[in-house]
Amino acid sequence: MKKILALSLVLLTALTLVVPMSAKDNETVEALYFDTPPVFDGVITEEEWGKPTVEVKAGQATTYQMGADVVELTMKLWIRWDEEYMYVGVTSPDTDGQSLQEAGANNWNGDSIQFRFDPMGPNSSGNSNAPFSENNTTIPNVSFGFLTNEGKESAVDHRSLITDPNDSAKFKFGEADGVFTWEVAIRHSDICVEYGDILNDVKAGFTYGFTIVRLNAPKGETYNAWLTWGDGVCGPQDDEFRCGSNAVTLSKTPAVVKPVVEETAAMETAAETTMDAEPVSTAPKTLDPAICAAAAAVLAAAGYAFSKKH
Repeated sequence: MKKILALSLVLLTALTLVVPMSAKDNETVEALYFDTPPVFDGVITEEEWGKPTVEVKAGQATTYQMGADVVELTMKLWIRWDEEYMYVGVTSPDTDGQSLQEAGANNWNGDSIQFRFDPMGPNSSGNSNAPFSENNTTIPNVSFGFLTNEGKESAVDHRSLITDPNDSAKFKFGEADGVFTWEVAIRHSDICVEYGDILNDVKAGFTYGFTIVRLNAPKGETYNAWLTWGDGVCGPQDDEFRCGSNAVTLSKTPAVVKPVVEETAAMETAAETTMDAEPVSTAPKTLDPAICAAAAAVLAAAGYAFSKKH
C-alpha cells in the first residue's frame, strides 16, 4: 500500500512539472448581439456599441502589462457579434504619440492591437500557459494599426490564413483628445477558415477562446509596452501572471436597446391633440327660416297658377 501511495505521489509530481498550471483563472464574458452594425468611423459611442464588455488595466485577474515602468496602459474593450462578423472595439488613452512604422511582419510593432479568436474554445491546447499552441498554425493571429508615415490603416494576419484582411475585415482607426480608437470586424468564416465543420455551430451559445493585446510605442519609435487581456499572444511573462485565453460566449442579448420613449411620447401628443380639437357635429343641418319662407311662397304661387289654368 505504501509503495502504491509513493508511486502516486511521484506521478502527480511529474505531471505537475510536465503540464505547467496557470496561477490565475481565465474569464468568461458574453459577446452581445448587433441588430444593426455600427458605422466604422473611428468613433465608439454607447449609442452604437452599448457599454464596454470589460475595462482592462494592469493588476486585474486576467491582465498583464509589460513595460509598466515606462507607461501605464488601460483600455475599454467591446466584443460583439452578428451572423457574419465578430466585432472588436477598443479605446485606449495615449500619452506619448502615435507610431507604427511598418506593415507586414512588423504590423504589431507600434501602436496597434493584436488578437486571436479560437473556434476550438478557450485553452484548447490543454495548456493554459500556451493556450494557442495546439492550433497555432490554424488560427488567425491578426494585428490592426495605423501607419504613421503613410497615413492609412493596416491589417495583417501573422499566420497568413486570411489572404488579405485589409479587404476581408472592416477596420477604422481614430484619434481624439489623447484617446486612440480601433473598430474592427472580422468574419466568422475567416476565423474558422481551417475549421469549416465548426462554422455551422457559430450561433448564440457558441464560445470562442480569445486574447487581445494593446501595444504602445512612443512617437517615431517601435513598441515599448503592451497590455494583454487573456494570454498567449505576447510574451514572455511569469507563470504567476498566466491565465490562458478568455472565454467569449455569443449571446442574443442586444448590444444596444433602441429607445421607445420618443415614439410613445409622440403617440401621446397626437392623442392629446385629437382630444383638444373642436368636435365635429354629425347631426343633420336645418335650413335657414328665410329660405324656407321663400320656398313656401314660390310653391303657393305655383299652386294658384295651376288651379286657375284648370
